[in-house]
Amino acid sequence: MPNKIEIIAEIREAILEKGADDIWKCYQCGKCSGVCPWAVVNGINFQTCKIPQMIKLGAVMESEEKDEIADEVKEMFLCIGCEACVNECPKGVGMMNIIRAIRRILVDFGSYPDTLKSLVQKINNVGNPLGEPRENRDKWTDGQNVHLFSPEMEFLYFSCCIPAYDKRMQNVARATTQILQKSKTTFGILGTAENCCSEGIRRVGAEKVFQKVSKANITIFKKAGVKNILVSSPHCFTV
Repeated sequence: MPNKIEIIAEIREAILEKGADDIWKCYQCGKCSGVCPWAVVNGINFQTCKIPQMIKLGAVMESEEKDEIADEVKEMFLCIGCEACVNECPKGVGMMNIIRAIRRILVDFGSYPDTLKSLVQKINNVGNPLGEPRENRDKWTDGQNVHLFSPEMEFLYFSCCIPAYDKRMQNVARATTQILQKSKTTFGILGTAENCCSEGIRRVGAEKVFQKVSKANITIFKKAGVKNILVSSPHCFTV
């Protein structure tokens, strides 16, 4: 006899409140699981299509054994947000929003992988996921004749974290500024004042830290008189 699934309405309502409304669109066709990259990885059984149904039943994260709970938590953080499932879904179910709703609850309780906790803490504390000093954020501009943004400039160039700190990716930020300079486009940067866009940790489910950091950036943008923003990262663009 299969194990009986206990329907717990409180679990369902808690996840719905975090943004999982699309579960009602899902009719279990399974196309999402077929296109998920995890489907071609041996030893990983990540069935995307079962998640909306489990939420409907209020049966997500219902285990009581420590090892089983750890496995369930790990499963909820397998999704990388490629959204292949969304593109394939006949109903356009926002699976990433559903999974993120579950993650928000897990993050609120501190029940998520340590590597992700470290990223969230670094962004919260110093404004970047690498844990690098804020005063080094604009070091990539050395010798580039790049100025701080002022209201008369056309664009704010928001390099974000990896092009700012990573030695290899700094070439992207420098090349971008050189193109702008060659085209006679007026632009500036915020330097050490800017924070990570935090789109990555929003996907993790760290909504509270995301809101804190993104609001800090918005405040800085408004104070500086920014009207147009140019970004290098698709994550910054998504935010």
